Amino acid sequence: HLHADHTGGLRSALDGRSVGAVAVGSAREPAWAYERVRRIAGERRVPVLELRPGQRLSWPSLVLEVLGPSEPIGPVDPEDGTDVNNTSVVLRADTVGGALLLTGDIELLAQARLLGEGAQLRADVLKLPHHGSRYTSPEFLAAVSPRLVLVSVGAGNRYGHPNDALLNALRQRGARTQTTPGGLGDSS
Repeated sequence: HLHADHTGGLRSALDGRSVGAVAVGSAREPAWAYERVRRIAGERRVPVLELRPGQRLSWPSLVLEVLGPSEPIGPVDPEDGTDVNNTSVVLRADTVGGALLLTGDIELLAQARLLGEGAQLRADVLKLPHHGSRYTSPEFLAAVSPRLVLVSVGAGNRYGHPNDALLNALRQRGARTQTTPGGLGDSS
């Protein structure tokens, strides 16, 4: 999705690397962020590829299946963080080492839609939605049933991420949790 904490590092991510494409979902809100992504990718002559549910991308030892986002129920309000979060691309990566579920910042509505659509959510590794916010449903976590949960989170953020109750619930399910450097450290 197009929040600054997910797109702001694009220029640096492209530096010194051979990149075949920048993948985005179907959402275009906030419009200024989408235009910035297109401009930066264009400066580097990297195409912008739109991903849609049902697409499969394959390489040796890796298959990516696009699970979401489903089309929005209504227009996406660029000022509503939840609306924009629910436009996050959701990918299931099947590798020789196991399955990973990459969830962006999806919140309760997008999680419920994936469950209702019967998406294959089971994965060995889960990138926890929305930096470990409290807005992750127990039903969603049960469907994924991960052994390892990764939490991408900034140190000292003003949002209280990751949510302690959520991390404790994951540990009680037998999952090991790990945060990014600068976050809360290894939460095993």
